[in-house]
Amino acid sequence: TSLGFGMAFGAVGSMVGSAVSGTFGANGGIKGALLSAGNSDRLTLALCRMRGAALKLGQLLSIQDEHVIPKDSPLRAVIDRVREEAEQMPTDQLFTVLRDNLGEGWREKLEGFEEAPLAAASIGQVHRAKTLEGMPVALKLQYPGVADSIDSDISTLSFLLTPLAPRGLFLGTALKELRVAMVAETDYRAEARMTERMRELLASSAPAFRVPRVAWELCGDRVLATELLPGVPIDQVA
Repeated sequence: TSLGFGMAFGAVGSMVGSAVSGTFGANGGIKGALLSAGNSDRLTLALCRMRGAALKLGQLLSIQDEHVIPKDSPLRAVIDRVREEAEQMPTDQLFTVLRDNLGEGWREKLEGFEEAPLAAASIGQVHRAKTLEGMPVALKLQYPGVADSIDSDISTLSFLLTPLAPRGLFLGTALKELRVAMVAETDYRAEARMTERMRELLASSAPAFRVPRVAWELCGDRVLATELLPGVPIDQVA
């Protein structure tokens, strides 16, 4: 790939410069050369554009113990940058997803819709909207191509990140788990069904818990609409 060639040439240039200055070992040797400042920028940009698989891998790796992925690991640095710099959907792409899933008259199915995302994650972004009946909803829109490129994206991640993986990470195993998670999480219709099922079960057995209703008229293969409920982040629950 052009990225692979670019990183290879960047690594060679970095190694030559370090060898001339006598800092090759101090700069991390071959692994350090692979992730020189220029190569780090190239890799981060490529992973940000991949969005889905790259960001999901970042989520999986972010919970790893520092003994597995040290704070000063080149891989940790790249993953952290990808999580911070991930690109949002351009407006025209956003509207295409809505038209493809809800039809040309998608705006007529809503009383209100906020174009600025409420939140963004690895496979999609969430927008605040309101049904014609006045119910606030979280409209989750999947990034185009994420579901169709899972296998190719994971192969690309393996190629790009294997040279940077520290010992003990077992990147191959992590990528297998990533594929399973991606296949499940990109199936929005299954998520809608499971949300409804969970709501039914908890309504009778644990009424203290609230599960959002599904707005089926606003759902599609790549769009999921659920009731927007107030709450607090799980890590802030004492």
